[in-house]
Amino acid sequence: MRKIKIPVELLKSFIDPGDCWFDHDGDCQGHGFSLRVDELCPQQQAKQILAKYYEKEAKKMTKPLSEMSMTEAVEKAFELLVYAEYVDKSTEKPEYLKYSWYSKFDGTFEEFLENHELKTTHIEDYGDDEPSTFDSQTAWEHFHYGTKEGNHDGWTAKVEKSYGGEGQGDQYWMVVSVSDGTTTRYFRRDGWYASYDGGYLDGDTYEVRPAERLVTVYE
Repeated sequence: MRKIKIPVELLKSFIDPGDCWFDHDGDCQGHGFSLRVDELCPQQQAKQILAKYYEKEAKKMTKPLSEMSMTEAVEKAFELLVYAEYVDKSTEKPEYLKYSWYSKFDGTFEEFLENHELKTTHIEDYGDDEPSTFDSQTAWEHFHYGTKEGNHDGWTAKVEKSYGGEGQGDQYWMVVSVSDGTTTRYFRRDGWYASYDGGYLDGDTYEVRPAERLVTVYE
């Protein structure tokens, strides 16, 4: 069975708060579904999916950075960078800074996050095999030239360095950091650049550490 991902807010909009109740044939009369033996009512399934999602998000928020997997930490970094975009788009701008396509976002961060292009296009671009919504080629490329820092709830994420582009050869890479105020971790992804086609960050993500190097030059 092929899995699909849909925004949480969309799933919530289809859920009936009423309880299931079943007739003698095992069909859910509370929601009008005819069910096979041992089949759950779709409403019950949706509520279970939401409960697991909220449980996972709660654990992610309370887990210290030092205990996060690489995927979880990178997801957190990009979530913080998306939060910076949310702050920018939900803040009313003076008239002289408004552009023709300007539109202020009036929803919550959760709504902004769930409907962000990095989430909604994930399955279309990578199918079911990508282990993380945000640790994807789309996310890395989105922030290569985009938002450089995000702060929220004592956490900070930064694009420490992004390299590559016209006149810089075929190298193309980026390093992001994330900090919970106690621990700071750094992650890098490599790719390639071609003048006729642009840049792609299609390599694997791996954890790195900053290091100083002494370089000798001759003048």
